[in-house]
Amino acid sequence: MTEQANKPSASLWVFFGLTVVWFLLLIALWMQVSQWVTYPAGKIAQIALDHWADFWINSINLKPGVLEAKAVWSTMAANQEGVRVISEVNASAKTDHFGYGFPLFLALLLASRSKKFFKRAILGYCILQFPQAWSIAFELLRNILVAPKAAVGLQVGHWEMQGVYLAFQIGSYLVPTLVPVGLWLWFERRFFAAVVLDGWLNHVVKRMPQDGSDKS
Repeated sequence: MTEQANKPSASLWVFFGLTVVWFLLLIALWMQVSQWVTYPAGKIAQIALDHWADFWINSINLKPGVLEAKAVWSTMAANQEGVRVISEVNASAKTDHFGYGFPLFLALLLASRSKKFFKRAILGYCILQFPQAWSIAFELLRNILVAPKAAVGLQVGHWEMQGVYLAFQIGSYLVPTLVPVGLWLWFERRFFAAVVLDGWLNHVVKRMPQDGSDKS
């Protein structure tokens, strides 16, 4: 009984160890091709901003590894009636800045020995492009709005500013890690229940005082 109880706990630590090892190996490989692997996410972000943020962005251009945008606005010149001053800001966002979620997803699949690894890896890659595009798009918008006088010149409202900053925080801190982990949990829910959840429960049970342990 003791050996059987220890097996899920041991498997849990093996799983965590394999995840770390695979992630380190994959992230090193991913860094060599990241600008191309993240190009589709950059394209989705470009299309979204071109359609829904065209009142802030005048031009947007995608290159391998970077999404660039230019915002232009005009203001009245001080002490010169009828004269308008044209201002502009150029901003960029790296497409691979928050793209490490895919190597994390692959590491989890490999560590859990997914039986449908290639199918789920391809499907996961396609799905992860959309949350990654979110991160790219709002990083670019944030970079535009933090430029001096950009928010005033572009007539960005207070709640619009707060919304962009909140979306940027979500895209930079939550999306890159929680989305790939959540996707893996959905694909490998049986493994999670059999190894991770059972291993954690067994670990908790082992730390609980045994019956009669308090008796003298």
